[in-house]
Amino acid sequence: MASPSYQILRMRAILFFAFFWVFANVVFAQNDDATSLENELEEYENHNFSSLSFNVSPLLFELIPLKQSPTKSGPIDLAYAWGYKQHAFRLGLGFRVNSSSDVQSRGVIRIGYENNKSLSPKLRYYSTFDFWIGGGGLNLPNDANNSGGIIGLSTGLGLQYFVHDLVFIGTESNLFLGFNGGFSLQVIPPVSIYLGIRI
Repeated sequence: MASPSYQILRMRAILFFAFFWVFANVVFAQNDDATSLENELEEYENHNFSSLSFNVSPLLFELIPLKQSPTKSGPIDLAYAWGYKQHAFRLGLGFRVNSSSDVQSRGVIRIGYENNKSLSPKLRYYSTFDFWIGGGGLNLPNDANNSGGIIGLSTGLGLQYFVHDLVFIGTESNLFLGFNGGFSLQVIPPVSIYLGIRI
């Protein structure tokens, strides 16, 4: 019978190859016609749009062989945006179900506004203004307030790179002002990597 460490290593290897296979299919399936992509993004900027993004940082960290420490991958796990032209309403949800005492239990809601701009046919940046409320901390590497609730406001900047007409990867950073186990002025660094789709 295989040892537990061998089974964990084998599972992480399977996850790694599965993620690599999906990523390779997305990359190699992308449209190489820059004019077509530029037209798609121009249409995206001048009509109603929506997008759904998933925080894939926990999956990427799980691919690290024999990792022992708990993953700290930022407060938001699922993000949705809906808007018209450059302006969007955004909603973010953070959650974690884990019995380990080293990983905080949390449920975070982020509601706010997003303003999008194009830097190139494939690269976009956006600015944000959000309201936060939640029952856990921010799930950051340097965040010691694991059990206290949070409430506050933030402003931030983000980047998105379109690997396909409808698929992008992105990250963002925020400056949070509010209460996180006490009054807090805190930078939320770009520790989250998002895989998103336009829907």
